[in-house]
Amino acid sequence: MLETSRHNYVTPTSFLDLMNVFQSLLDKQRNYLYEKKLSYENGIQKLMQQQEEIIIMQQDINDKQPKLEELEIKTEELMKKIE
Repeated sequence: MLETSRHNYVTPTSFLDLMNVFQSLLDKQRNYLYEKKLSYENGIQKLMQQQEEIIIMQQDINDKQPKLEELEIKTEELMKKIE
């Protein structure tokens, strides 16, 4: 106003147009953030599932470790017999 020496008036119609534009931008931003939230939640869920699978595989490895050591000893004995 001071730079142009003009008065700016806001009519009810232009105000409503401005509010409609603001509402549409707000809706777009809400949808964007909601999609990002769902994406992060999905990622966290997959990470949790992978963590559970890793725990199960680690237990399986620990359970099979003694048998592996036993088979290793048998293999060494067999290699000695072959030599």
